[in-house]
Amino acid sequence: MGKEVKRFLLKTEPSEWSWEDQEANGGISKWDGVKNKQAQKYLKS
Repeated sequence: MGKEVKRFLLKTEPSEWSWEDQEANGGISKWDGVKNKQAQKYLKS
């Protein structure tokens, strides 16, 4: 079988992180808004 691909869709308010912010950062950013420990563990896997 092939390698499993993980994809995530994360949402934030435009006042916190807008599409323009994402484009200005080259499309790559560190996600630091997740407070739930179980969700943090899942995203790191």
